[in-house]
Amino acid sequence: MRNRIIAFVTVIMLLCSVFSMTAFAKAFTSGETVNLKVNKPCSVVLKVDNKETYTKVDLIGELPEGLSWGYGEAEDPYIQGTPTKAGTYEVTFECHMYETDDIIKHTAEIVVEGGEVYNSNETVNIKVNEPCSVVLKVDNKETYTIVDLIGELPEGLSWGYGEAEDPYIQGTPTKAGTYEVTFECHMYETGDIVRHTVTIKVTDSNAEVEKLENPFVDIAEESYYYDAILWAYYAEPQVTKGVDETHFGPNKTVTRGQTVTFLWRAMGEPEPKTTNNPFADVKTDDYYYKAVLWAVESGITVGSDSTHFSPDATCSTAHITTFLYRTLDIGNDGWYEAAAKWAEDNGLLKDINKEVAPDVNCPRADVVTFLYRTVGK
Repeated sequence: MRNRIIAFVTVIMLLCSVFSMTAFAKAFTSGETVNLKVNKPCSVVLKVDNKETYTKVDLIGELPEGLSWGYGEAEDPYIQGTPTKAGTYEVTFECHMYETDDIIKHTAEIVVEGGEVYNSNETVNIKVNEPCSVVLKVDNKETYTIVDLIGELPEGLSWGYGEAEDPYIQGTPTKAGTYEVTFECHMYETGDIVRHTVTIKVTDSNAEVEKLENPFVDIAEESYYYDAILWAYYAEPQVTKGVDETHFGPNKTVTRGQTVTFLWRAMGEPEPKTTNNPFADVKTDDYYYKAVLWAVESGITVGSDSTHFSPDATCSTAHITTFLYRTLDIGNDGWYEAAAKWAEDNGLLKDINKEVAPDVNCPRADVVTFLYRTVGK
C-alpha cells in the first residue's frame, strides 16, 4: 500500500452579506476552530489537497442548526447557511481516496457565538375598547434579520414588523390588565440580540374615573380638564400633584422644565441613554435633570441655545404641542406650525379655546389635558 499522504488543510471562512459587502477570509489548519455568529450567513470552505482523487466525502458529527454541507466532483467540501443557535460543535470530513482506498480525516471545531444582548424598557398606556397603534422605535432596524415576540399580548392586540421597519402593536384591547412582552431583534452583522421590553398597561377608563376621588377643591367635575387632572394625579408614575394638598392650580403657568418632566413621567420615566449634559442651567440634582436629557436625546426638544435649556422659561402652547408631535413620532418638520395643525385636526384643542403660538402661555390644566388626550389615552 502506498504511503499515506497527509494533506494539510486550510479552512477559509467567507462571511457573506446580503448587502454584497466584501467578504473576510481567515485561514485555519486542520483541527483548528471556525468562529461563526448566530443569525449571520456564512460559507466555510475546507481546502484539501488532491481533492480530484476522492471518490466520496462523509461528514461525521452534527452541524449547528441552520447549516448544511456538501461537495462536488473535484471540489472542496463546504459548510454554509445561517446558524441559529449558539454552541460548540466538532465535525469530521472523511475523504475516501480513489486510488488507495485510504481515508483522510479533516476535523474542524465550529464555535457559534450568540452575540451580546442589549436591553431597553418602554411603557405603553392604552385603554379598553379604544383602537391603538403603537410603534416601538428601535435603532439600526435595517440591520435586523428577524424579530421575535416573547410574552403574551393583551386580548385584541396583534403585532408585526416589516423589512427595515420598526416593530408595532395594534388593535383594540378588550380587557384591562398589565402585560409585559419582549421584542428580540436579531442583528444581521454581529449576531447580537437587542431586547426591547414593553410593559403594556390596559385600563378601563370608565371604571377608573368613576372610582377616583378628587382631592382638589379648585377642580370642578364639569370642567374639561377634570379627567385629565385626576389621571395625572393617580397615574403611575405620578405625572404631577397639586400646588398643595387641596389645590391643583389649574391656571398657574408651567415652565419648560416642568413640562418636559410631566411628559417624561407620562411616558413611564424612561432612563436617558446619555449622561452628557451640555446645559449649564441643568444640574444633576434638579428634578427635571433626567427628563431634559431624555427629551433632548429623543429629539423632542433642544436648548434655548447650545449651553442653556432655560428650564424656568414659561411653556407656551407651541412648546407642548410640538413636544407631543415629536414624542409620538408624527413628524419633526420645522417649529410649531405642523404640530399646531395636527393638534387642531385631532381634537387636542377642544374646549381649551387657545391658539397654538409661541406667545400663548399654556397653564397647568391645559398642559395636563394635552398629555391626557395623547399619551394618557
